[in-house]
Amino acid sequence: MMSGLSSWLTARANALLARFQKFTRRHLGPSGDLKVLSIVVAAVIYYFIQNIISFSGTYAVPLLVTVREANVAVRSQSEEEVKVTLKGPEGDVRAFDASNLRVRLKLSHPEAGTERQMVALRDNDVEGAGKLRVVRIEPDAIMVEFDNEVEQRLPLAPPTLTGRPLQGEASVELMRKHVSVRGPKSKLQKLVDDRIMIPTDPIDVAGKTQGFTKAVKIRPPVDSGISSVQPEEVEAKVEILNIPGPEQSLVDIAPGDETNSLPAGLSPSVPTNRPAANASDLLPATGP
Repeated sequence: MMSGLSSWLTARANALLARFQKFTRRHLGPSGDLKVLSIVVAAVIYYFIQNIISFSGTYAVPLLVTVREANVAVRSQSEEEVKVTLKGPEGDVRAFDASNLRVRLKLSHPEAGTERQMVALRDNDVEGAGKLRVVRIEPDAIMVEFDNEVEQRLPLAPPTLTGRPLQGEASVELMRKHVSVRGPKSKLQKLVDDRIMIPTDPIDVAGKTQGFTKAVKIRPPVDSGISSVQPEEVEAKVEILNIPGPEQSLVDIAPGDETNSLPAGLSPSVPTNRPAANASDLLPATGP
């Protein structure tokens, strides 16, 4: 029975090969089958060489986890960053800029009532790899805990001022004191309980001579759990105060320091208790 099956398979293989040769020779010429075979062999060799001579690099990459399901948020994740190994030609690996590399895990529909879930990381979760191939993600799975997503109103912290104005002192005031944020209920409640104020971008006042307004971006802390902020930026009003007037700009000379404040070779005119001179005293002296 086995010999009969073997004969049948051999006959089928020969028939398929004959049909392949006939088809390729009809469309590609007398040596069409050899042309096709050479292309297949070349592709296999190319792939083999690419795997042998290609270079690899491993990068620490931030892990971003989002949930598409309405009113569901990520409360915590077991890993904040993962290691991604990329592979490719030496030139591409050396020229690769990893600043835009990240792993973004998008969860669509967590099971109803699920508070935590182990989620696998896949190659297509990696963003910014460019021409390089993803060969490994470590770890290849993480634990994600879910929570109800809520909206909360939180106060803003005044921007930090950097530098010093040319004269006087700078002060800043935000035109809006609160923003609306969304995130996991437990984390946002902790921000409220701890009286946390949401920071913004700093403002540079170095060399400024007058007040100005500036739009500053809101920068929630990375570990706050905040997934969105509305609005994303607010107006800040900067004022330059206590600018000295012209009379305040004069240098006060303390008693006894007059000489030190004058150029070399000059001395101050010091009043005395002598009586005022008469006009006759100013005439030139004459003989007896």
